[in-house]
Amino acid sequence: MKVASDAMTFFGTESLQNPYPLYERMRAEGPVHRIADSDFYAVCGWDAVNDAISRPEDFSSNLTATMTYSPYGKIAAFQMDQLGGPTHVLATADDPAHAVHRKLLVRHLAARRIHSLERFISETAERLWFDELQGGRIEWMDAIANRLPMMVVAELIGLPDADIAQLVQWGYGATQLLEGLVDQDQLADAGIAVMQFSGYITEQFARAAADPQENL
Repeated sequence: MKVASDAMTFFGTESLQNPYPLYERMRAEGPVHRIADSDFYAVCGWDAVNDAISRPEDFSSNLTATMTYSPYGKIAAFQMDQLGGPTHVLATADDPAHAVHRKLLVRHLAARRIHSLERFISETAERLWFDELQGGRIEWMDAIANRLPMMVVAELIGLPDADIAQLVQWGYGATQLLEGLVDQDQLADAGIAVMQFSGYITEQFARAAADPQENL
């Protein structure tokens, strides 16, 4: 196991802008790297990653903490849920819970269901493109990348179009929990976004249960 004593190895501007030389060096030096003096480890290389994911009894998929980096060069853990907690779903769940979640979801992602959305996706992407194109230029992330996936998911599970903008904001806020380069205020805001989004989804489940459809 290798230890990167300097957190800037991972969080410095050079590595953030172009991480591939760092990845190549890590693979050459060894399959497991401790991140500075923290309790976080990076596993790299095909064989090592496959070994880790094939041993869920040793390496759970549960997201129990995220890594944060302070301006003072300190890496800390932002605690999430405990092992086996109720917030671990789909990608962050272990079997047998993962299998249950996957079974509930997979029929909505079958080829026939996705094919039925093809026209909606194409027309929505075209509309967003021409609505936001200004002088032959477009702000891709705001115009398309952040909005189109959320609009497709909303269509897939039956969420109101009027809620899309708020869903995008919540989704962006929630991803900051995983970003690493956030301060305490940003972490607090991200936590609030997650709670608000969870409350919204709970309300939508209640609505769907009262009038079941082929969606949520």
